Amino acid sequence: MRAPPSRLIAALALASCASRSDPPGPDFVLPCDVAAVLQDVCQHCHTSPPQNGAPFPLLTGNDTQAPFDPPYDNTPIWQVMGAAVDAGVMPPPDGGVDISQAEREVIIDWAAAGAPEGDGGVCP
Repeated sequence: MRAPPSRLIAALALASCASRSDPPGPDFVLPCDVAAVLQDVCQHCHTSPPQNGAPFPLLTGNDTQAPFDPPYDNTPIWQVMGAAVDAGVMPPPDGGVDISQAEREVIIDWAAAGAPEGDGGVCP
């Protein structure tokens, strides 16, 4: 596996301030807007099994809550997601997958808020 880009490492250091006060439940429900970005953008590679070098799937809310170790010392995947999107390294600029600024902000804002769970309503 490649070493993490320095922009991602710096972003992860800043993102470590965002944390959840309560552990996620057994079936973590994603907010609808976050689920939509994962489906439209991330799941091109973050599927099961992951494709194109992606290190983990992003198919469920629980996937976003799992620890990412190695190389990030059990940092929750949602923190890595927010930092990587904010740093502009995800989706990879040369990976053939586009993300709009609005989609980017959905992931960044969700991670900055501590990755809150959705309300469990039916997403469109």
